[in-house]
Amino acid sequence: MQVHPAYYLGWGRLSCQFCIFGSPNQWASNLAISPERTERLHQYEQVFQHTLDNKLSIPELASKGKVNDAIHQHPDQLWLALSQEYTLPILVDPNAWTLAAGAFGEDAGPT
Repeated sequence: MQVHPAYYLGWGRLSCQFCIFGSPNQWASNLAISPERTERLHQYEQVFQHTLDNKLSIPELASKGKVNDAIHQHPDQLWLALSQEYTLPILVDPNAWTLAAGAFGEDAGPT
């Protein structure tokens, strides 16, 4: 079975792209792949005078992180992850399946 493209980009846990539990690395990666959307969320922080994280703004979180290397290694998966529709097969040849970069990686979120 084909996993979600974001796992190939280095995400170890998925709910939404801009999860409030996102790590600094995830915010740095979001800024790299979706700068306009990331900036729009920061503008909401300013309007509401409250940050998603209780201590740091989105730009501060992103500045503390590192962009996932896999984003640059898998442009095809990046395109799929940002698409509104997924049109590729779900079932894949087990011999062609590869372990995603996000497998056993960082899993930011509640514990």
